[in-house]
Amino acid sequence: MDVTLTREHPMRTTFTFLFTLSLSVPTLADAKKDSDLKKMQGTWMIAKEIVAGRELTAKEIKENMPTLTVKCGTYSVSIKGSEIDKGTMKLSSGKSPKEIDTTSSSGTKLKGIYQIKGDEMTVVFASPGQPRPKAVKYEKGSSQIWIVYRRKN
Repeated sequence: MDVTLTREHPMRTTFTFLFTLSLSVPTLADAKKDSDLKKMQGTWMIAKEIVAGRELTAKEIKENMPTLTVKCGTYSVSIKGSEIDKGTMKLSSGKSPKEIDTTSSSGTKLKGIYQIKGDEMTVVFASPGQPRPKAVKYEKGSSQIWIVYRRKN
């Protein structure tokens, strides 16, 4: 919309200014979201993972050294130091349980929930096309992806 700053359009100019200003004012939910996003920043090691009922063994975790790196709303997953996946993430920390949605660079979208306690983060994702999990725990017999991360020092 083209707004000319003349006396003919003072209301439109004022409305446009106030609308633009309202978009730039952070809300309490934004501050909360930023807080969780800040807590997620950095590199995380997988401590435990169950995918569709199969749990990674301690040996598999040690040999493959899977890591998650979070930076400014983006993530990357590496195995033995080589990136295997990356994408974007969106948090809804005002919901209970807290929600996370990811979109990989290949277009795969996952809906999940998460919790952060100190240097431990747990995420539970539904398989693509399945409803979002309801609790931050693994549901036996489900096709969920359940991962416990520990912050890498």
